[in-house]
Amino acid sequence: MSKRKITDDTELQKAEEESSSQPSAKIAPIFLNAAAQKIHGTWRVLTDQLMIYTPQGILHRSKIAGFDMDGTLIKTKSGRVFPLNNDDWQFWSRGTIGKLRRCHEDGFKLCIFTNQMGIQKKHVDAAGFKIKIQNICTAVGVPIQVFVSIGTTNFRKPYTGMWDKLVESENGSIGIEKSESFYVGDAAGRTKNNNRPKPDHSCVDRLFAMNLGLKFYTPEQFFFPNSSQIEEDFLLPKFNMT
Repeated sequence: MSKRKITDDTELQKAEEESSSQPSAKIAPIFLNAAAQKIHGTWRVLTDQLMIYTPQGILHRSKIAGFDMDGTLIKTKSGRVFPLNNDDWQFWSRGTIGKLRRCHEDGFKLCIFTNQMGIQKKHVDAAGFKIKIQNICTAVGVPIQVFVSIGTTNFRKPYTGMWDKLVESENGSIGIEKSESFYVGDAAGRTKNNNRPKPDHSCVDRLFAMNLGLKFYTPEQFFFPNSSQIEEDFLLPKFNMT
């Protein structure tokens, strides 16, 4: 059993207010009118296992700021675990957009790595999901490349296939410095405690980072790093899938 830190609800609210009050980072000209104008990009489907969205104006960089999507960058507006439809989303916190923009300004390329098997199983409309992704990227206002695993082979986290594809062909021939990169996700294997009424649904995000040798943060750790914290336990399986 390992431990990590988590903030309580009061500290999270305070940190969120402080984060949302900070000035936004500078944005590339192509994204200045993102709130009013849709950002366009290209979708590619590799076999029936992986979809990749690359927006116009993407900047390939050696430092990667990687994120899970559901429960990390966004959550449902309805309060349900699974969204009712492709419009049932809001950002995870009021400070999310500002923090992502600051990562971009600090020289990171932003990437989302998300498991979405519901698309392959026809539980989620693929066309509507693509629009959802583009709406999220437009709202953030800086370029984000998105890797969507829709199958069950090595592209699905905690397997490293999505990251491997980024390295092989999706970063403009620029090498990636793992020591300068990181990954953020909510599936961290955290156990039930006084601050967390339910355990995490899995630990695939933590394992994904471990299998890649990346620094790992939960959303609480990444978006509210300056708030006071207490230790929290997490559990890992007896072996890591590689």
